[in-house]
Amino acid sequence: MKRTNLILISTLFASSFFINTAHADVIDRATILSNTCAGCHGPNGISHGPLTPSIAGLSKEYILESMHDFASGKRPSTVMQRIAKGYSDADIKAVAEYFSKLPSKAVVVNPAHDHKH
Repeated sequence: MKRTNLILISTLFASSFFINTAHADVIDRATILSNTCAGCHGPNGISHGPLTPSIAGLSKEYILESMHDFASGKRPSTVMQRIAKGYSDADIKAVAEYFSKLPSKAVVVNPAHDHKH
């Protein structure tokens, strides 16, 4: 009986470890992919120029649809079609989730207002 309980406890512990590790891999993959996006869409998805849109704070559904449309060629774009075709469905979902949770505008800190005179 004690041996059975020990095996059961060990199995539960090991399975929870693997579940948590799998979840962490998804989060890490999204972070890695988002860093690729920063080259054009800016850090944290906030673009610094008029030629590339900001993607932070867009809805998950909009990002999913856009990426699938780029991948299929329904939405033309020289760069995004190539990038989207290289992403798996899991990658697209991870990126959509990641950017949808970011604030849509960068927080601007004005040091002059932070100091009391």
